[in-house]
Amino acid sequence: MTREYYESLVKLALKNGLRVARNVNANADVHLVGNVSRSTINEVMNKAKVFLHATINEHWSIAVAEAMARGLPVVVHKSGGTWSDIAEEGKYGLGYGGVEEAFEVIPGLLTNQKV
Repeated sequence: MTREYYESLVKLALKNGLRVARNVNANADVHLVGNVSRSTINEVMNKAKVFLHATINEHWSIAVAEAMARGLPVVVHKSGGTWSDIAEEGKYGLGYGGVEEAFEVIPGLLTNQKV
């Protein structure tokens, strides 16, 4: 994920009234953190309600497969193998084409509304 894309995610979350953290220990609605240890990944996934995969054109993502194995609903970009092979183009996860669209589907997942 590029720095520009990361910052656009932060700005969009803030614009939508969400509390954003750049570390896992902060009190926030959204945590956008990179390069964390395996134990931290497990801890965060155990607490998560939704898994947003923010990488575009990834061939295949073990992170998305791990989230699904934990029972988390996944939201992935509609590109690459993550969308076509893991989420099977919407059969096993929700897709988005742009940052705004990603933030449109997440509230429905959190409130168990059909999206």
